[in-house]
Amino acid sequence: MPVYLHSRIFYIDIAFKQRKLAIEIDGRLHETDEDLFESDRWRQNALVADGWRVLRFTWTMLRDHPEIFVRAILEALH
Repeated sequence: MPVYLHSRIFYIDIAFKQRKLAIEIDGRLHETDEDLFESDRWRQNALVADGWRVLRFTWTMLRDHPEIFVRAILEALH
């Protein structure tokens, strides 16, 4: 989902814009692709500096523990 921040556009996996909550789901590519790893950190820092909260999950966490994934998001929204 695109989020516009200070004339820049960031793509976030799941964004609750009104609550400034970003959900990012990282795959193994994030560990081995240096450019992707770096851009993720720049994006997260910009979001946090603007008052966003960022929750990061791995694909394995989502696949194997969907109930914990959903609960964490619901708790962050309340």
